[in-house]
Amino acid sequence: MVNYINDSTFLSDLNNAGMTRTPSSLARIIGGHSAGNHVALQRLKDFKCDGFGAVIMNSPVDGDDPFGITDDIVTPESGKLDSVIPALQITGSLDGEKLRNFPSCAPESMTSERFFYAWQGPIYKYEAEGAGHMG
Repeated sequence: MVNYINDSTFLSDLNNAGMTRTPSSLARIIGGHSAGNHVALQRLKDFKCDGFGAVIMNSPVDGDDPFGITDDIVTPESGKLDSVIPALQITGSLDGEKLRNFPSCAPESMTSERFFYAWQGPIYKYEAEGAGHMG
């Protein structure tokens, strides 16, 4: 992933996807992995964008309870988030897979698509084929 971002392939792919602005390395970027995205987006909701120029979401999960006991959700079930800054969402095609008798760490109802459709700003999604939630 680092090589993909550092060489010109990443910018070329963004331009081919219709990006009209050049990313700035001077703006701060916020992001997280799994439920860490929930924390990052809650911060954006509470303090608006507040100097952040982009979001990177790695296998995002909204909430921290795959058992469904608590209802601590930051993305709206319908409608959009207030943030309009660009986002890069990186997911694994196996994100929702269960491990033995445990629930998935990234249940479909709480993961990638929920963030993708709630995002109001430009969002670019990259799915790593064959990769799971932790890998």
